[in-house]
Amino acid sequence: MDERRESTALQGRGLTHGLAFLQAMLVLVMICLGASVTTMRAGDSDPEWSLFGIISWFRDAQAGLAVELNHRKFGLLLGLVGLILVYRIWRKERRAWVRRSAYATMLLLLLQGVLGGVRVLVISDPAWFESLQPFFGGASAYDVSMRIAMLHGSLAQALFCIYVILAVVSSKAWMLGEYPISRSAASRGTKLLLVATSIALFVQLVLGTYVRHSEGKGVPLHIVGACVATGLLLWLAKRAKSKHPEAFPVWHLGGLLRFLLFLQIFLGLVSWAVIQKSNYALPGDVAFLVRVGHLANGAMMLAICITATIRGFKTLEPSLGNSASVPVANGEARA
Repeated sequence: MDERRESTALQGRGLTHGLAFLQAMLVLVMICLGASVTTMRAGDSDPEWSLFGIISWFRDAQAGLAVELNHRKFGLLLGLVGLILVYRIWRKERRAWVRRSAYATMLLLLLQGVLGGVRVLVISDPAWFESLQPFFGGASAYDVSMRIAMLHGSLAQALFCIYVILAVVSSKAWMLGEYPISRSAASRGTKLLLVATSIALFVQLVLGTYVRHSEGKGVPLHIVGACVATGLLLWLAKRAKSKHPEAFPVWHLGGLLRFLLFLQIFLGLVSWAVIQKSNYALPGDVAFLVRVGHLANGAMMLAICITATIRGFKTLEPSLGNSASVPVANGEARA
């Protein structure tokens, strides 16, 4: 009877994990759609934004307007899946910190939608500009709109990370404690390095958001951030495998990050060439795909690093004498 109850509970958490993973992937697609809107400068192609006018988002449209309307419609899908996920966690999840995280994430998702709408209204309605200008500064409605857009883009990356965390901690491997424990004197330093790398990647994405919305301003700072993130990531990939060879769930992600890093550097260089288009002309479709791909690849790198970080905090422990690796027994789950 106990085994049957445990199996049923795991199946319930499996659905939660599937919903969290689906929501994380939907947020990634949403980030790509948002990047497309920014690249095409289509954010103001429809000056109306109101929950009472949602039906108008489903009208026929072309070019930039179609991308902007698809961006809004996809936001509705995100909200729906987010509500289902929160309900599922409320009903099935026993860990209080997971429930609180899900509730807070839903509020952030609602805030994300509001920010997207307000960014449009600041341009189209002078009353909104006058109300928000004292908080965001800027001499014009365009300045305020761009600052809201940068906050909007940065919050999207944060939401992606949180949904990735929810997907990882609701997985069967996490719940059953199937990750091998790596005991090493280097564990504390590796954990700090994981956190530092995750922070550096997030800051780098925020800097990239500034560069995108300012048409190339801040590139030198973005390059400095890229150098810092690259150094930390390469150090992490080497340290994780050399110091914790038993912790496969951590170090194999470091190898994947190293591959994505070189892809990101290539996409970044080509994106810079796109900004300097007077000297380096590229076909319009190629330029578009490169800039959107650069952002999407950066988001995936951050998500993978966040995954490695939370796995590291579960599997990397201080050394106990000569013990190198102590596998966790099945069913001995740690929240």
